[in-house]
Amino acid sequence: MSKYIDAHCHLLDAPNVDLAISNAQEKGVAAFVCAPATPAQWDAIVDLTHKYPFVFGTLGVHPWNVCELPQKYITVLEDLLIKNPKLMVGEIGLDKNRPDIPHQVHVFNEQLKIAHKYSRGVHLHCVGCWDIVMRVLSENKNTLPPFILAHGFSGNKNDIARLATEFNMYFTYGPRNLCHQHGATRILATPQSRILVESDGADSTVIPSLVSQMSEILNMETDILSDIIYENTKQIL
Repeated sequence: MSKYIDAHCHLLDAPNVDLAISNAQEKGVAAFVCAPATPAQWDAIVDLTHKYPFVFGTLGVHPWNVCELPQKYITVLEDLLIKNPKLMVGEIGLDKNRPDIPHQVHVFNEQLKIAHKYSRGVHLHCVGCWDIVMRVLSENKNTLPPFILAHGFSGNKNDIARLATEFNMYFTYGPRNLCHQHGATRILATPQSRILVESDGADSTVIPSLVSQMSEILNMETDILSDIIYENTKQIL
């Protein structure tokens, strides 16, 4: 059986997290990268990574939540990252459908600096703001995190090569991407060494079928692509 890694999921949204993990393992999902929905879930993410060594976590403030920042959130975030050296930062970024883009940019910048300071990879959320994200990353080119994972990548396919080269970016694709008319175009434009797969939800059992759909787009054997994606993801864990 092929092995898979869900590169971006939200296991804490499952009614029964242990069962969600067990069900996914039966499908060959060997590891998970779990992101919080809100800062209120940070402690639960930490607990989950301690309980299961094959669950990796991210901590950060989603752009949807920047207007409701916890008090001293940066101090709390730093403390948790120091105590948990395997944790990444995320998901963070910008979203055109949410208010106060300047404040989103400010919080995004703060968290990028934290990721650089503690040498942690970043899970990036970006909706309709790729021009601003690229500007922010360019302005921080000397203080970038070790890698950036563009979760559910929805940017311009023509920017993929630059993002990978200049910002050490990887690109995850999930159910929404594969349903979108431009999803296949983006997948075809992604270097094989940079392609990952995600559920972006609580049900990681979908991962094998997503890889199968991606292999059809790329005209590859599913087993070959699953091995490539598995090794790509291992490199950033």
